[in-house]
Amino acid sequence: MAEILSFVFGDSHNDIGMFKKADLSVAVKNAIEELKKEADIVLPYTNDEDGVAKFLENI
Repeated sequence: MAEILSFVFGDSHNDIGMFKKADLSVAVKNAIEELKKEADIVLPYTNDEDGVAKFLENI
């Protein structure tokens, strides 16, 4: 497994460039479809459901 030096979270168009450069990209459930296609992981929770916090609690 490759070393992960950076990981990012996002939900919208402005996150696409960041997703392409990060070692690991994580989209929330309610992200736009274009971003979900770029994501390494799509969370089962939205940003309103604290998806990022739940992910971070489990790493």
